[in-house]
Amino acid sequence: MANDLAMFLGNVNAHAQRCTTTLTLPVDASHGTWFVFSEFRLMKVLLFLLAHQVHIRPSFSPSRKTPAMRSYPVDILAVIQTYPNGNAERFATHVAATARHLNAEVHALILQADFPPISSALGNLLIDVPSLIGGAKAQCRERGEAVAQVLSAELASHEIPLRQTNVECRPGAEGDTAASLARCHDLAMLGINPGDVTQQATAEAVVFGSGRPTLLVPENSAPATYGHVMIAWDGSRVAARAVFDAREFLQRAQAVTIVCVTDEKALPDPSTASQLAQYLARCDVQAEVALVKSQGRPISETLQEHALQIGADLLVMGGFAHSRVRDFVLGGATSGILKDLRLAVLLSH
Repeated sequence: MANDLAMFLGNVNAHAQRCTTTLTLPVDASHGTWFVFSEFRLMKVLLFLLAHQVHIRPSFSPSRKTPAMRSYPVDILAVIQTYPNGNAERFATHVAATARHLNAEVHALILQADFPPISSALGNLLIDVPSLIGGAKAQCRERGEAVAQVLSAELASHEIPLRQTNVECRPGAEGDTAASLARCHDLAMLGINPGDVTQQATAEAVVFGSGRPTLLVPENSAPATYGHVMIAWDGSRVAARAVFDAREFLQRAQAVTIVCVTDEKALPDPSTASQLAQYLARCDVQAEVALVKSQGRPISETLQEHALQIGADLLVMGGFAHSRVRDFVLGGATSGILKDLRLAVLLSH
């Protein structure tokens, strides 16, 4: 602003020199003094401007184009499961850490169990079915509220907005319910415990049914800092989609590694990893390329072990599945990740 004013006053002084009246307007912009009048009074300057109809045009010539910045926060859907085992309160710390990292808002979706009515006179004589159902539903509500309270406290301490939706759904329908709501968010986030088939099935449905990137975190581990991101790259469409969906993490990472497993399947073009690194460099993301061999190990194990070895705490990969009627046959890497999750994984399909 001081430079623009200095240029403007210089133009005024030039106009004055061409007139009969002498105008002197020394400017000292370096010390924050915009203008100092000598032998001339402010009123005469204003009258001169009006008489000669001097127009002011601010000058702005940036040396570099300012990059476009996201003007709205990332919207995370945190899927909180309550049946049969559900998510523990530790999941809330993972969600809060991710929201702080991405400067995000959080929408907590609490999936509570609903059970169909059972009308059996003999069953009711042997077992008090309504009481069992009522107890199970109450336990789901308590578990969901416990996670929500921890999440609310974690987010409130950092002034992160939180909204909450409670939905009752029948066992087995959790995935479709979460996938439907996830379509209107930037990122879906789920916690997985080892051996919990319900959580695995829900995550699978969200990955392949939501059309949005899905972040899976192992509840038993410490929350990720997302400082080192590893990309599993094979040159495929889903891998490219995953890289694009992970851009918020990539732009904030201190280190990025592109990993190609060379002996698991034939790569379409080995040079695509370098091409990806060049593309990321144009996006101000510096990445290194590493070639890894599975040596007979499952691809999911190979990728996760290498990520842990190099200190990466986020693995970005495409979710593979083969459509068969309405069912999905998962690819080896995706299936292995869901069954044995060792670090945070961003899956995109």
